[in-house]
Amino acid sequence: ALAPLALGVLAPSDAVTLALRHWSNGLLMLLASVFPMTLVFGLMGWTGTLVDIGSIMTPCVALGVTVDDIFHFVLWFRRGIQQGLDQRQSVLLAYHGCARAMVQSWLILGLGLAVLLLSSFVPNVQFGAAMLALLTVGLAGNLLFLPALLCGPLGRIVAGSVTAQDQSHKMSDQTVEH
Repeated sequence: ALAPLALGVLAPSDAVTLALRHWSNGLLMLLASVFPMTLVFGLMGWTGTLVDIGSIMTPCVALGVTVDDIFHFVLWFRRGIQQGLDQRQSVLLAYHGCARAMVQSWLILGLGLAVLLLSSFVPNVQFGAAMLALLTVGLAGNLLFLPALLCGPLGRIVAGSVTAQDQSHKMSDQTVEH
């Protein structure tokens, strides 16, 4: 059960690293995407909650939503850096650009899956509860933990990679013109 989850976590991080051409973007994706799973399943273990087939499938499903939100937030952050904004201003730009959509997708998916809590079939109830928890923690992480990462040292590295890529593109454009 861990191999598909590990692949599900590492594949998006690797893809983001390749697409955005710097390791810091992949590390950011990895940290932010693992956050909800670590918190929810850590709390389940701490409270002695049974992890069964209904709850063990949820990280793979919730990961897609979390990764999508992270990717959009990071793209908005990078856009701010490209426009000459500092890290804090770029995080605020990202909030304005995609936070509403992140909350709306949580409302649709989270509340839609909450209906499973009314089921008489226990695995459905556990799936619904775990999904609701993962989506909620994922949203909180993407609106609180991710911006904190982007305002800190890792965000400084991401911003530096954006600036370096922009300078590289400008230099190659000048070379082509001559």
